[in-house]
Amino acid sequence: MALSLAIAVNGAGIGVVATAAGNRVQFSGDRSIDLGTVAVGIEQTIQTRFDTGAVLLITGKGSGGPTAFVDGQTFTVVNDRGVAMLFEFDKTGALVNPNAKPVLITNAMDEQAIALAITNAINAHSAAATPDFRVRASQLGDRVYLTNDRSISFDPTVKGMSKTSQGIIISGAISAQPFLLDFPGGNDEPGHRDIPLEAGQGVEQHINVSFGPDVTPGVTTIFYNFKSQYDSTNTGLQNVITERQKDRAREAFQLWSANLGVQFLETESEGLTIVTGVMDTLDPAFPDVLDFNSAGFRVRIDPRFGNSMLVMDASRTWNDEYGGDISNVGANSSWFINAMRGIGAMLGLDKASDLPITTVMAFGNTPYPNEPTPEPIFPGNHDIVHGQYLYRPDGVDVDLYRFTIDLPDGKEGLFTAETFAERQANSSLLDTVLRLYRENPDGTRVLLSQNDDYFSSDSYLELALGAGTYYVAVSAAGNSNYDPTIEDTGLGGKSQGVYDLQLNFRSEVDDEATIRDRDGDLTPLDGDADG
Repeated sequence: MALSLAIAVNGAGIGVVATAAGNRVQFSGDRSIDLGTVAVGIEQTIQTRFDTGAVLLITGKGSGGPTAFVDGQTFTVVNDRGVAMLFEFDKTGALVNPNAKPVLITNAMDEQAIALAITNAINAHSAAATPDFRVRASQLGDRVYLTNDRSISFDPTVKGMSKTSQGIIISGAISAQPFLLDFPGGNDEPGHRDIPLEAGQGVEQHINVSFGPDVTPGVTTIFYNFKSQYDSTNTGLQNVITERQKDRAREAFQLWSANLGVQFLETESEGLTIVTGVMDTLDPAFPDVLDFNSAGFRVRIDPRFGNSMLVMDASRTWNDEYGGDISNVGANSSWFINAMRGIGAMLGLDKASDLPITTVMAFGNTPYPNEPTPEPIFPGNHDIVHGQYLYRPDGVDVDLYRFTIDLPDGKEGLFTAETFAERQANSSLLDTVLRLYRENPDGTRVLLSQNDDYFSSDSYLELALGAGTYYVAVSAAGNSNYDPTIEDTGLGGKSQGVYDLQLNFRSEVDDEATIRDRDGDLTPLDGDADG
């Protein structure tokens, strides 16, 4: 199967080289691999290797274009002991510089073939053939990885080769995976109060009867908007929501999203409509309209979220700052808190007047006698339990990447790992978590470092690493308490989407390359006095 797959890819003419080895196929020249929904029996495994040397990126061919390699061009490699060796690109079999070592190329070679020719030339003069020169090279696609080198320089006319960092960019996705269990929080839970349907005009059930437990794998994505004209009869009613109120609504969506298995995306006109306007636009006589007149808003619910609307009363004087007094539902009450309640209602939450005041959907339930009003929590603990019943944070997907660092004993280098999801050109909704593990000699793995948010919702790790085998894990925020050796041990991811993972490694400078006093002692330099 692996051999057949490699033959098919190599014959496709897409510039990707596939090599079969046992039951694995290694690709070079690819941007990403999408296995689709029918690739049963194929699993994507990414492995990479870092060492102390430079990386040469080959961008030129044997002929054609300004970056093509020309007969007689040279480059020099200096090993870690200061021994230099000159290499010359040779198309004719006659060297221009008789002291150079030949790199045999032809006009028909592409970037990968030239990378292989450079690798072969350097290895032909390794320690086995030239005792004083012990640089080793390995080729992967259009890159040449060097070991035991100190520096490399090029003939000024060489345009098809450059030095680059030992880095790799991997495209991946945290996607929905099946999860068979319901979360707690339903109206039929053992110990839950039996509240008559007619209580509170039918909206005191904690969970709206039009909604039910989440049975969809992964995170639910819901659109919302602030469209200017909101009357379905086209009579010209204008949304008078202010920019400050839009910010409060975005904060409310973010808070619900941070605690439930739902992610929101702002649009021009799709999904949940947020309005400050005339409440009479929504007629409470209709069964899909919930009237919270005392709190200053009405809601139209739609379990499919195509026609949902929250109308905040434009005639009321609102406090449009973040937060506010959660017990105040009257004059000068918080637009933000009531928007939290209205959005909760559109998501399927009913009133919960029997629960403590710290519950947003309790609508300012009377505080305990003679006790101060507690500081509000957005959303409250009971809101989260009910909300997670409707929208499970059931993200279990974890992408694990293995890499090896080859360094001499006692040496270290700077390793960085960084995710790009929110910062992509087409921003992903994924909120990533990065974890780094080291593999011990006995095969066990230990967690070295972890990061959730560094560049907004994107993650970043930076630390010094020595030789060994390591694993980088990417998951969604909320899903970080998993065992990397056991599949599906995590839970709690609250987002999903595509990402790019960038791995880089830069080795430390050897003693031979440090600045020394005349007496030969090493002198540390600290130009910015940061220690």
